[in-house]
Amino acid sequence: MGQAGYRILIVDDDRRTVKELSHYFTRNGLIPVYVSKDSTVLGTLRTTVLDAVVMAIGQNASTTLLQCRHIKMLRNIPVILLSTIDNGIEKVDALKAGADDYLIKPFALQELYLLLHNQIRARTGEKPLQKICCGALCIDPVGRTVTYGDTKGKLTAVEFNLLAILASQHSVVLPYDLLYDMVWHAPIFDSKHNLQVHIATLRQKLRRLTGRDPIRTISRTGYYFDPEGL
Repeated sequence: MGQAGYRILIVDDDRRTVKELSHYFTRNGLIPVYVSKDSTVLGTLRTTVLDAVVMAIGQNASTTLLQCRHIKMLRNIPVILLSTIDNGIEKVDALKAGADDYLIKPFALQELYLLLHNQIRARTGEKPLQKICCGALCIDPVGRTVTYGDTKGKLTAVEFNLLAILASQHSVVLPYDLLYDMVWHAPIFDSKHNLQVHIATLRQKLRRLTGRDPIRTISRTGYYFDPEGL
């Protein structure tokens, strides 16, 4: 799995937490998968490609810790446990059960996001995310920000992913179907128009930010990022 699009299983019966995590993950290029009952966790792991698990410790902590052990036996993926109790003993038990980290609610969403990225990269051997700079334009995959000099651009999650992927492969033509799959993780089928609309909007925003458009179109083929266009 690439830097964007990690699939994260969220296991929590607190709807507010699930909603906050799902919104934040989606906005930052992750794909949330949600289950509300511990009994469905292992079944989801067997049938769904996942990169990490974020699981809340319920009232019966021993059940959650047992689930954590089973997850680690089934899949070598990071498990981060969430708790409402600041309890040193529970944290030790969680780590003994195989949890890769333990956060106390409320916690900073960016902290969880960075923990997930660091844990996943450590397992997959991915290199740390580096800023992509072309002239005054800088794309930060960790902070998910785009700046031109001192000016910060405003992009949606999809627009950011498109720009980051194109810029990281600059001067390489990415066919429509490959680019679509890298961003949406699905076959393009009849969705080429959807891709074209997002690219058009991204180009407009880049023009407003930089005064130029570094994205080039190869007719009936795909797109590439031209750093000399900045």
